[in-house]
Amino acid sequence: MNNHLDVTCSFPIDGKFDDRQLPIYTAVLNAQVAVYNMLKPGVSWVDCHKAAEVEILRKLAEIGVVSTGGKTLEELVELRLGAVFMPHGLGHFIGLDTHDVGGYLNGYPSRSNLPGLKSLRTARILQENMTLTVEPGT
Repeated sequence: MNNHLDVTCSFPIDGKFDDRQLPIYTAVLNAQVAVYNMLKPGVSWVDCHKAAEVEILRKLAEIGVVSTGGKTLEELVELRLGAVFMPHGLGHFIGLDTHDVGGYLNGYPSRSNLPGLKSLRTARILQENMTLTVEPGT
């Protein structure tokens, strides 16, 4: 049995983020907080992933890396622009192993073929006692 957990963190080597680093750190932190705020039974893990993408795109638009072209951030997420900056899945199950299996089972939502979403470890609706990591990133 593996008793190890998966810890992801970012910090500046000299103790302070510079002007280029801070917005990116903040984007990822905001994405993580947005997902934490929506986690509860009955919520779609895919929706959690998309909420993280919205927050990352929000900060990138604020600093001029992304232009919305008159579209909402949610529309940009549906066009899969978020996957350009977060091509990996939001997180994974933790159970008997650090990267536990069981995300795609018969009778549950299937894996998407769309950019970013195809990397999700599950597309399930959250249930009580599920344990998942929340690891957005850019």
